[in-house]
Amino acid sequence: MLDAVPAPASPRMRLVWVAVAATGGGVGYLAFPGIGLWPAGMMAIAALMCAVDRLGSAMGYLAACTFALTLFGPLLWWSAIAAGVWPWALLVAMTMSLVGLVGLAWPWVRRLPGIRRSRVLGAVAFAAIWAGVEELRAVVPLGGFPWGRLAFAQADSPMAHLAWLGGAPLTSFAVAFAGALLAGTAAHLRLGRTWAACGAAGLAVAVVVGPAAIGLDARSERGSMRVAAIQGGGEGDVLPEGVTRGRAVFDLHARLTEDVARQRGRGGVDVVLWPEDSVAFDLGAHREVVEELAALAGAVGAPLLVGSTEYPTDTERYNVSLLIDDEGRILDRYAKRHPVPFGEYMPWRSLARRVTAAADRVTWETLPGDEVGIVDLPVARTGEAVAIGEIICFEVAYDSLVREAVAGGAQLVAVQTNNASFGTSAESEQQLAMSRLRAIEHGRSIIHISTTGASAVISPAGIVLDAAPAHTPAAMVDTVPLRTSLTPATRHGRTVGWGISALGGGLFVVGAIHSLGRTRRRS
Repeated sequence: MLDAVPAPASPRMRLVWVAVAATGGGVGYLAFPGIGLWPAGMMAIAALMCAVDRLGSAMGYLAACTFALTLFGPLLWWSAIAAGVWPWALLVAMTMSLVGLVGLAWPWVRRLPGIRRSRVLGAVAFAAIWAGVEELRAVVPLGGFPWGRLAFAQADSPMAHLAWLGGAPLTSFAVAFAGALLAGTAAHLRLGRTWAACGAAGLAVAVVVGPAAIGLDARSERGSMRVAAIQGGGEGDVLPEGVTRGRAVFDLHARLTEDVARQRGRGGVDVVLWPEDSVAFDLGAHREVVEELAALAGAVGAPLLVGSTEYPTDTERYNVSLLIDDEGRILDRYAKRHPVPFGEYMPWRSLARRVTAAADRVTWETLPGDEVGIVDLPVARTGEAVAIGEIICFEVAYDSLVREAVAGGAQLVAVQTNNASFGTSAESEQQLAMSRLRAIEHGRSIIHISTTGASAVISPAGIVLDAAPAHTPAAMVDTVPLRTSLTPATRHGRTVGWGISALGGGLFVVGAIHSLGRTRRRS
């Protein structure tokens, strides 16, 4: 049996519990790359639940906001490096306002009769609320910002195997469930219930290690493909006289591609992958660049899949991935479907100008593409076409974009990104961890290629097969398996996400109604 709903804490203890929540957020930060202590994710949730379990809704909201501040403040500091302190502060504030809903909801939900009677049901409810808020963060505002989901810190955890079954939503739910069980363990110990505490702790351990029993098949199902992934490494702080930054980046990738051609010979690879923004030219207006790309494709004996930009008007552009052959033809194209607000386009520009002068740094409006990210690559060696799932930069954080590409026939996935704006921060490592989870989720090889790193070739089991040191020119040449079967997460991941969201949202509503009824009865 669960102990009675805790009596309201004294003003002093309320501040103590808010401090506990803030400490929990700091612990949660440790779970993510580049520190990577994945068990810290569970410990953070345990601290948050312990804190909000002793507070009312208003103070619970404040406690959850402070938790979000100490977690997402340092986690998202790379955005300050790229865009300035004010954009970082707004991004953190937006995240805090949504995560605060966990602390708002729990004091209501914990009073529901079924929840009061069972710590396990309470842990399920808390995990559903947390995971539901994560799903909410993935869609609002402006298409959402799911960075910092618990699942994205679990690439090295046994719980990552749950991504194969139910995607990132199920993985986050499991982490939060285990953390809530640890909070229940602490509550039982406080009340002297040793056996109940052992049971809750044992169940938490089972939630953590049990998913390792889910086998991850990384074997080829339709042959393999030889890929060369080119990381330019960064053009340096000082450019040669008369050389633009875009030209310097292009030349770095071109030289490494020439090296691959010399070392492997013509036809030694099936495709060469360059990262996002590696061809910072409008190819329609720069025929000489097209000819250079064609010559490189001819030298290596394979098409180039490069990140570029198209300019349909004087103020608008597309962020695109282009497949170019040795005759300079664009064989296929993908346009980024989810441009980053305030980074690739500026919503509410007049309002944003009042907040920061950085608003006018975004001079172009990046238009969203309207086609699922699949590029069909003709492989000369086999005479067959291979469907490559195309993801550009932050799109890897969005469940639906990767899922739709794989469900649409992608046999492997390319994540092309540009991390040059984020300096030596952990942003690139955080993004790479997302690609590792996506590999498990969909059972696909992933080529994660960045201008400056981190870059890696990832197996369908989420294992890094090859990696390029950050800020170092490197060419990764690897043979990766092609797969065609669909994982349960690919087939049903959307349903899992909606189901968890419905459970969390339903508990929120029912808890609020129940709490309102109690208030009216007292009055």
